Amino acid sequence: MGNNIRKILREQLNETIKKQGGEYVVYPKKGGKRLGTHKTKKGALKQLAAIEINKAKHLEEVLNEVDLSAFKMNETLNPEIWENDKVKKPIRSVLLKIANDYWESLELGFDYDDVTMTGIQFVQPTEVKITKFESI
Repeated sequence: MGNNIRKILREQLNETIKKQGGEYVVYPKKGGKRLGTHKTKKGALKQLAAIEINKAKHLEEVLNEVDLSAFKMNETLNPEIWENDKVKKPIRSVLLKIANDYWESLELGFDYDDVTMTGIQFVQPTEVKITKFESI
């Protein structure tokens, strides 16, 4: 699972890290001038994280302008997934594994405090489909 997540991340990132002369340099993936130079890979990864956080802030501004009528709200929670307003333990375990694998694949060198998953459509109890509005 971790390799699939790495592949997806590489496709989503518009920046890349190249090692040059013992330093780690952040460049736009399509080429262009360097965005930053770091003595360690960890430093370069932190810069990538900062870039992605900045993009997320911009995305949040854009999403505030989204027409929410595009979303269909259900009157009840799916009983195959939910029990007493909480995600069932086996499903929660799988979702947390996905979140942990994703986080570890980023190799940022620090832990997260919380996990929030939105935009998830459960097709079957064993299958997760991410909507076009995903934000995992």
